[in-house]
Parts: sequence; C-alpha cells; structure tokens
Amino acid sequence: MYMSTLPLPNVLEHMIPVGTVNGEVVYGLPSVTFPGVFSAAPAPPKRPRKKRQRQQDDEQPYIKKPPNAFMLFLKIQRPNVIAELNITNNASINTELGQRWRSMSPLEKDRYFIEAEEIKRLHEQQFPRWSTRDNYGKKRKRVRRNELMAPESQ
Repeated sequence: MYMSTLPLPNVLEHMIPVGTVNGEVVYGLPSVTFPGVFSAAPAPPKRPRKKRQRQQDDEQPYIKKPPNAFMLFLKIQRPNVIAELNITNNASINTELGQRWRSMSPLEKDRYFIEAEEIKRLHEQQFPRWSTRDNYGKKRKRVRRNELMAPESQ
C-alpha cells in the first residue's frame, strides 16, 4: 500500500485514511487497481510472431566443430580418471579433469594444443567452406537410449 501525507486532488476520492502520525491523518491507496488509474503506459497490442522459415538441408550432414586442446585432453584422460578413482558421476569426473588440466604446466599442455591445431587444419581441408555459423540454430535429432533399449509392449 502506498502511503502519503499530501493526497493529490485527482486521486483524493480513492484515498483512505490509514492512521495518524504526529497528529496528521495519513492516507493510503488500497492495493486494488482502479479503472482509469494507470501506473504505466499501456502495453502495445500483441501480434503473433512469425517464425522464420528455415530451409531444411536434410541432405547435408551435420559437421562437428573440431575439438580444442581441452576437449582432446578430456577425451584421452576421462577413461584414466574413471579407472583411477572408480567414480561414475560425470560432475565429479569433470571436476577432477578440470583440476588436472589447470595443474598442468604449459609444456604439458602443448601436446594437446599441437594436436588440436593439426585436427583443425585437417578439418579446414576436408570442409573448406564450413564455418561455425553453419551449425548455429540447428537442432540435431536425438534418439533416446530408453526407447532403443525398451522393447515395444504394444
């Protein structure tokens, strides 16, 4: 509820006394919104948004972005961490892998950076006109594992 000691003339009819302070009556507005009293500019009329029509290039395969040095490190080291620590929780595995990556010296990381550059060059040769923008906004169809494993009971 809004409190005021000096009611404005155009809203005086909506004010209600709520108490006194130092001998003066304190007025307030009820929490109900009155017709004709607007607190903000009216919202523009809503028009349905038109969805952009994308051309579906089903005949073009999805081309993955080449992995960076850290992704190569993850791919190589993940089985080692699982075997060493005997954990299967992905969050714990990723935390451990991140800590190991940060603790590595730049010389140790160079191996992965060199390999990532080589893979990137090969990718550019295989797909010369490809850019990361090609995959932007594309949704790949995913098949759920449960649907594959569960026999149809119908």
